Amino acid sequence: MWTPADLLTDLDLLAIDRLCLTDFGVSDLTDKRRAALDWLAPRVEQAGYKLWQHATRKAPEAVFGYTGTAYSDLTAAATDTTDADVPLSSILAVPSSAAVYVGLRDPFKGVYVGVSDNVNANSATLDVSVWTGAWTTVTSLVDGTQATAGKSCSGGGLVTWQWPDTWTRRTLNNSLLYWAKVTFASTLTAGTSAAQLTPVVPSRLTLPATYYTLGLLYQESYGSQRGSWQEKADKMFAAATDGLAIALPLIADEFDVSGDDTVARDEVSSVTPDTAYLTTWERG
Repeated sequence: MWTPADLLTDLDLLAIDRLCLTDFGVSDLTDKRRAALDWLAPRVEQAGYKLWQHATRKAPEAVFGYTGTAYSDLTAAATDTTDADVPLSSILAVPSSAAVYVGLRDPFKGVYVGVSDNVNANSATLDVSVWTGAWTTVTSLVDGTQATAGKSCSGGGLVTWQWPDTWTRRTLNNSLLYWAKVTFASTLTAGTSAAQLTPVVPSRLTLPATYYTLGLLYQESYGSQRGSWQEKADKMFAAATDGLAIALPLIADEFDVSGDDTVARDEVSSVTPDTAYLTTWERG
């Protein structure tokens, strides 16, 4: 399932240019991200891939709820399509000691939280920690589940973060994985539940899309506080084209060929990309 919001976030842009949201007086780059994805999409499809099969959401190896005294295995519930079968409010009834753990064999940049009808109406914000020898709160957390400000899980959405370089695997309930520990500072509305908790992994398409987005931003910029903007834009467009040419032959494992809207570890697309096409694009 093609999910552009997973593929390219503001955090991806800030990883390349940490001042891009402040130097130019913009609060977000939604329009430019959309234009960059419009540039990316036909090139991916022309290379032989089916864009609607692209998925940045991996099936988790394990999802556990912890009430403060016992673990419950939520893996099946967190990955199936059954609505409201991950009982968040009951698992997290004692916020000071409870948590939900989402585990994957590789580091991941976020979790999609599928909350729809059974939403939270209480003032409650979520936190995410990862293991670095101790549980460490992630930085630059963006909580896309706040359909109502200050109320996490008042809607479904993407929760993203920047993970520390020291994030390591640890054994939790007999499973050695990279874990995201999701906690809340206060209780959720009774009955709050989710249909899915799905790790969101980096895509090889993210970097070229990021370069192209920044190229669009630089191209429209004025002033000279950090040099020639058109020159910088041209370099970003060239980097986007070169990066995409490198990425396309490598992305077969990013496509959901089973139709379950997530990419399992053993899923590999049967597409052989048209590598001859990769050298024909015009830069910019």
